[in-house]
Amino acid sequence: MISIVIPTFNEVQNIIPLIKNLTVLISDFEYEIIVVDDDSPDGTSEEVNKYMKLNNRIKLITRIGRSGLSSAIKEGLIFSQGKYILVLD
Repeated sequence: MISIVIPTFNEVQNIIPLIKNLTVLISDFEYEIIVVDDDSPDGTSEEVNKYMKLNNRIKLITRIGRSGLSSAIKEGLIFSQGKYILVLD
């Protein structure tokens, strides 16, 4: 399985198009996409949460009271279940 970790902050306009494009590219593989959001005030987590209902391979970690790119990546890596892991920033 491939795990794709995507750390986000204020990416409401970009995250769903990115996820849709990724799922097309990796549709032949077993995968999970893990969005790690630093409690974006623009509603990034809410958009991902809605989209998760359409694709159960999408996972969301909303980090409240924690922030930072490297720690978001680390949290996503810990949560991932894939043999192969890709981080998209």
